[in-house]
Amino acid sequence: MKSEIITLIDYLEKEHGLDKGTIATILEKSIEAVAKKKDDLPPITVSIDTEDGSINMSSTFIIVPDDYEESLRSEDGETVEDEIGPHLTVDEAKKRCPDLKDVDLEPGMEVGPIEYEYDQVFGRIDVQTIKQITFQRIREAKRDMILKEYSDKIGDLVSGTVSRIERGSYIIELDRTEAILPRREQVSREHYKVGDRIRAVVSDVKDSEESRSPRVVLSRAVPALVRRLFEIEVPEIYDGIVEIKAVARIAGLRSKIAVLSHDPKVDCVGACVGVRGARVKSIVQEINGEKVDIVRWSDDLETLLKNAVEPTEILEYYCGEGDDAMVVAVVPDDQLEATIGRSGQNVRMISKLIGHPFNVISQTKAAELQAADEDGEEEE
Repeated sequence: MKSEIITLIDYLEKEHGLDKGTIATILEKSIEAVAKKKDDLPPITVSIDTEDGSINMSSTFIIVPDDYEESLRSEDGETVEDEIGPHLTVDEAKKRCPDLKDVDLEPGMEVGPIEYEYDQVFGRIDVQTIKQITFQRIREAKRDMILKEYSDKIGDLVSGTVSRIERGSYIIELDRTEAILPRREQVSREHYKVGDRIRAVVSDVKDSEESRSPRVVLSRAVPALVRRLFEIEVPEIYDGIVEIKAVARIAGLRSKIAVLSHDPKVDCVGACVGVRGARVKSIVQEINGEKVDIVRWSDDLETLLKNAVEPTEILEYYCGEGDDAMVVAVVPDDQLEATIGRSGQNVRMISKLIGHPFNVISQTKAAELQAADEDGEEEE
């Protein structure tokens, strides 16, 4: 039996990734649960030695009056005996422990410890029940472990292998569990096949009783992917010398990041670009050629705006009052289209970068609006 216990614990440890102590505790509670249902046994406490596989079973309980009223409480959905601990009445004690038949028992008396042998207490059916309960609780423990582990990783970058493709979604094999990269979290220009390695950001963790483990949801379309890649590729960011202040992204097309150096000797943009562009090239390769603009951050809105629209020249800009005020920039006529970007994507990214709704108009349009305002004032 001892060798079987060691073999079982080793198997469960490798198969489910739980430590031996957790597995032993689950096995102990499973044995105690089956013992509790046997009418010919007193309350049993089980202890398993993970080194030699020995199972120590003993019973220590308090004698209570015949009219003792149970006071049960609930912990995490399980009923727990009242605070007096394991207890039996005089009649129950003598019925379940034949050795106590001729002993004079009184309420308040502590009995035990009484030792029991596992093989003598449990039969074949009991052993099967213990295994079923153990495996059920192992699955629950693994579910809780995965739920906590990946809930703590939301927003972090993980790496895995594409194991299969289901209805346009990629199923990714991670450590200890599977994850899904749904179609809505993919970049349209990216395509993978079974066996490909893939890096993505954990965007959500969904727990469902219907599935054997929580469903980890990944994304390659979120701005956090670009942020995490820069944190990995640029040591100055990892060390806190350079800080990423904002990230704007249109997945598959373009990203903009605003960075700030906390050390006057370190150029934040140069650190992110790397020697001969090596660092940013590595990131661009990871996101399959998506263009990346690196902008120097400033707490001054005008300076930040000028940095964000480079190489476009801002002739003047207007900003209303309030944190959500619209910012409007005036640019030369021949630079308007490039500043707006395809389908307005550049304007949308600049808006996210500066933290304000943003629009851009040409110098000619600005002059027309100003003239219209002056005419209106003259009419009044």
